[in-house]
Amino acid sequence: MQLHAAVSICVLIAGPVPATGAETAAGSSAFGTESVGSPDGYADELIQRQRVLGLSRSAEWSSLLHLRKLPLRAAQSEADGPDFFFAPQGKIDPDAELEATLRAFAGPPVVEDDPQAVPGDTRTRVGTQHPQCRFPARYAYLKIALTIDGQRLPEQPCPRFQEFRRRVDPGGATLIFAAAYVNHPASAFGHTLLRLDRRSAPGLPLLGYAVNFSAVPTTSNGVLYALGGLTGRFRGFFSLLPYYLKVKEYADLESRDLWEYPLNLTQEQVDQMLRHIWELGSTWFDYWFLDENCSYHLLSLIEVAVPGTHLRETFPLWTLPVDTLKALRAVPGLLGEVRRRPSLDTRLKARRQALSKPEARLAHELAETDAAAVSTPLAALPPVRQAAVIDTALDLAQLQLGEAAADEQVAAAMQLRLVQLRGSILLPSADPRIESPFSPDAAHPGALALLGGGSRSGAAFASILLRGVLHDLVSAVAGEMPNQQMEMMRLELRLPLGAPSLSIWEFRLLRIESLDPFDAWTPRIAWRFGTGFVRERLGGPELRMWELRGGPALAYEPWGQLVYAVAETQIALGPDFADAARVRLQPTAGFVLRPSDLFRLRFEGAALWDPSDTVRPLLTAEQAFNLGARWQLRTSASWSRNDWTAQASAGAYF
Repeated sequence: MQLHAAVSICVLIAGPVPATGAETAAGSSAFGTESVGSPDGYADELIQRQRVLGLSRSAEWSSLLHLRKLPLRAAQSEADGPDFFFAPQGKIDPDAELEATLRAFAGPPVVEDDPQAVPGDTRTRVGTQHPQCRFPARYAYLKIALTIDGQRLPEQPCPRFQEFRRRVDPGGATLIFAAAYVNHPASAFGHTLLRLDRRSAPGLPLLGYAVNFSAVPTTSNGVLYALGGLTGRFRGFFSLLPYYLKVKEYADLESRDLWEYPLNLTQEQVDQMLRHIWELGSTWFDYWFLDENCSYHLLSLIEVAVPGTHLRETFPLWTLPVDTLKALRAVPGLLGEVRRRPSLDTRLKARRQALSKPEARLAHELAETDAAAVSTPLAALPPVRQAAVIDTALDLAQLQLGEAAADEQVAAAMQLRLVQLRGSILLPSADPRIESPFSPDAAHPGALALLGGGSRSGAAFASILLRGVLHDLVSAVAGEMPNQQMEMMRLELRLPLGAPSLSIWEFRLLRIESLDPFDAWTPRIAWRFGTGFVRERLGGPELRMWELRGGPALAYEPWGQLVYAVAETQIALGPDFADAARVRLQPTAGFVLRPSDLFRLRFEGAALWDPSDTVRPLLTAEQAFNLGARWQLRTSASWSRNDWTAQASAGAYF
């Protein structure tokens, strides 16, 4: 499923949406300055009381307004929709917004046009609800904090919100982490969402509702989409939809494991979170891929439920979904025991491993051909083994159907025949035995700093390496993506010891490698891509260039080690080339030895072929000693004709 399509579905079922200009005008006549305030001046009395208490500076009010303190600037709300505020300067003045809110709450009753509300109902408009009903979380907080007298400021009936709450029926909340999926840029770092578990359906999480924050892209162009996400050009909205749809999207269609982290919240905290989710239907947020993203804004919901946790403050520069798990884990008692919901692909691999080789071949044939063609060897198996084979074939057929098989009708018909065949065996399906790896919050932090030195062709140097995010193939894999590498903002500075002059040795903006081993059951293309500034000397003067390199790959995993080959091409631009550019083929082969998370070794050999030059060899090696999830010792070496480098460094993730 393409991201823009998935996001569009979320928007269609989003909660109360921002009003149009006409609707805002209509709403202002209902509870604007001409109609707010109580006859006995009770609103003024409440305003004076809140000034004494300083409620506008409280953690509760800050979280309800999504206030954020920026360097050299006063705190202001991250919400960008104007209908989220009553005061003209409410975005930047929390005191004025609180006073305007109290005056609005004291306004006359409003008859709601349509009391029927369902989760995700888009018909709610500003003018159809009383302010108390539009902002029930604000009202619930102020009612207790100011001990509001219900006789002097009557609590308004809110049939739309009450019907919404009845249908969602929240009894608990669970944070969901969808594992990273590097084959889709928007999911390369994973994704988080919240699940509201229903009180009336304990133990049935699929019947809950998923709370999601996502961007609404205005383009389907991949380059423009990336630029828009990096520069905050898209609006982000909260949405609410049945959780089973998200399970279908992530676990079945994208083969991503889901990790479930129950939140230890009281019923009142869950209720306050739901009230605020309703309020967020009246606004949007500028979406920033690196910081104000899906995971960052979900933290604001938890801050509303548990004021004073200041979760967003721990992410001043960028927000990685996996790092938000660590921030939540750092709050004592907030997270419960993590549970894993394996993806369809994970379940299929587990079922396949439980079969003998002949049974596995039979299951593959069942999913690829007419069941009647293999009926004889299948009938020769005991009923319990027949069930195991058919269950495996069913998972494979479902996976192929989800990955858009060449003929979906044929795939669906095959799946139906397998279901009918499975129904003839009156034995329950055995749950596949799935080994539970480390949970995502056990992963090392994304940023890395290394300090070291080495020698290049006999000339000694000191070096500093800084990497923004996230993971490489010699790092500890606990909690990370196996066979995947995702590096952004990798900067190496070198200082020659003989002639002190600090210089940029390399600046790699991006380097991605997806080296999943080839599997005939679920064939996927391995690949790698990178771009950035590098220096090169292969015999002759040193060349400075900005390169784009990458290509398709083929990978295998014999005895648990990774072996791969890449048909790589380099396009380089730089002032040291005669024509300012160069295109070079460089087929590459390599392997990664990984006896344990403590030690990893990667070796590569490449043949660099320039049409105007001869073929030149290039050998590189890199090894890392991973001392827990934070500290690392690393050595590397490279050799080509007339140039070699050896280097050692030590550092930490942060």
